[in-house]
Amino acid sequence: GVGACWSQPILSSGGDVLGAMALYADRACEPERYQMDGLAIAARMVGLALERDRYKAKLYQAAKLESLGLLAAGLAHDFNNLMAVVLGNAELAMDFVADSAEGKQMLEHVVSAAESATDLCQQILTYAGKARLSTEALDCEEIVLEVVELMEVMIPKKLRVDCDVNGPFAIRAD
Repeated sequence: GVGACWSQPILSSGGDVLGAMALYADRACEPERYQMDGLAIAARMVGLALERDRYKAKLYQAAKLESLGLLAAGLAHDFNNLMAVVLGNAELAMDFVADSAEGKQMLEHVVSAAESATDLCQQILTYAGKARLSTEALDCEEIVLEVVELMEVMIPKKLRVDCDVNGPFAIRAD
């Protein structure tokens, strides 16, 4: 039953096409000027409404990300405080196990893991904008050997880890 159809693009304020609106007639005819003007006005209003909804969704998403960042920063701050207690007590406990090489080594692993957790907290705080990003030279050989040492503690005694690092190599990283 469509005799005629006229359409108008729905544009964003930047000129991107968001859709189209159409005006139909049940008989073949040309549109009147007021019909085309009304169609253009309606298309512009719909374009503004669509853009508003898109901006509103982006704003909502940004607010969610910001609140997630604040939550992460709060958790990282609290966890960092707990790690300070762990580090302090582990360092004090080393005096009690001074005669036990195995006990001292275990506490050194606790200290190393707590320091890594503290570094992770700093990274989370940096990501959330609550701390500053700082790069430094990292000795990758030292890091690899540290990981191998941790692996040796965790794997069964009948297994062995061999590591051959070919010379020192460093990177700049945070």
